[in-house]
Amino acid sequence: AMKSFFFILSFCIIFIGCTQSSSLKIAEKIIEDHPDSAFAQLETINTSLLNERETALYKLLLTQAQYKLQKKIESDTLINQSILYFSRSNDKKKLANAYYYKGCVLIRLGNRVDAIQNLKEAEHLAKMIDDRLLSNKIYEQLFFVNFETNNYDISLKYAKLFLASSILMNDSSLV
Repeated sequence: AMKSFFFILSFCIIFIGCTQSSSLKIAEKIIEDHPDSAFAQLETINTSLLNERETALYKLLLTQAQYKLQKKIESDTLINQSILYFSRSNDKKKLANAYYYKGCVLIRLGNRVDAIQNLKEAEHLAKMIDDRLLSNKIYEQLFFVNFETNNYDISLKYAKLFLASSILMNDSSLV
């Protein structure tokens, strides 16, 4: 009886852990087009059951969803933890996304100088991995934040890059 109890307990722990992981994967797949559904999916996750990589991804996705849904973001603490992990893990795609969303959060928090630095880091990484959609989003933010800080020449440069990359991606919703 004791053996079967431990077997059932082990199965439940594994099942619950796998459920958290699959919820995270679902949120990651749908976040770009359906941030509201991704946010709802993220809210079902018990973060204490996540490993270090999953926790970093969870914090990135949560920041991304909160930003896309215009939710109040108090600080860049969550995204900083993601940046720390993805810098060590050498996952350039997730690191580029983390820097991009940190830049976006910092713009919203009014820290435009640090926002530009983070967006420039994201731009560098996005070019390395040839992520055109992310580059497009970065150009848009750099155009915006440089305009807000009266850096009109730099703003114009990024406006042109944003337009050119939007045309290249052949996405009329971006132009």
